[in-house]
Amino acid sequence: MCMFNLFLIKNIEQNAKYQTQNLLLKNNLNHLESILKSAEIQRHEYSRHMQTLQALIELKKFEKVQEYINGVTNRYCSDNMIYYIDDPAISSLINSKNSVAQINNIDFAVAVKCNLSGIGMPAWDICSVLGNLLDNAIEAAAADPNPRVGVEFKYENGFYAIYIINNGSLISEPSQIFEAGYTTKGSEGRGYGLYIVNKLVHKYNGKIEVINKPKTTIILKLPGKGELL
Repeated sequence: MCMFNLFLIKNIEQNAKYQTQNLLLKNNLNHLESILKSAEIQRHEYSRHMQTLQALIELKKFEKVQEYINGVTNRYCSDNMIYYIDDPAISSLINSKNSVAQINNIDFAVAVKCNLSGIGMPAWDICSVLGNLLDNAIEAAAADPNPRVGVEFKYENGFYAIYIINNGSLISEPSQIFEAGYTTKGSEGRGYGLYIVNKLVHKYNGKIEVINKPKTTIILKLPGKGELL
């Protein structure tokens, strides 16, 4: 009986491990899909502008060509801020989420106050963590009449600190949000994103904190590559 119980416990632990790995894989694929969707939107916009310019040139409307180019340039310079970050994976993710925010008329601001190339977490895991947190922040902020999401990167007290802030509704039960299956959405199959975030952060000896006033703020603290145990 004792051997059977040990076998059963080991089998349960193994199944839980596989389930977590599957959730991580699904989560990473979702974020990759988000990046590809953003790239597809930009490609479509580029094609549309080129077709318009070609038509104006064929009609010899050269003044309109100049006017159109100036209009497109002004629009993209003012509305579509491109964030250049020294970590390519983080840069791609931040810009893809910025595109999502712009599409949903959400003010999205990023401040980078340190070099991020030394973060001690692989690209796929840091993107999984940040992607989950940014998706939640964007979704929460969207309910506010003047939605805003802010991201700040710092290096403080030996950790890379990442602050993610939104002005949506405050989290009703912040102590429970990292539990498996916990969700305020009331949808089946949800409630595992922040659970995965918490597991990944602690896997790399990091810390995560929720501040629930005056705005919802998630603070990630991640060690550098040379500080992992």
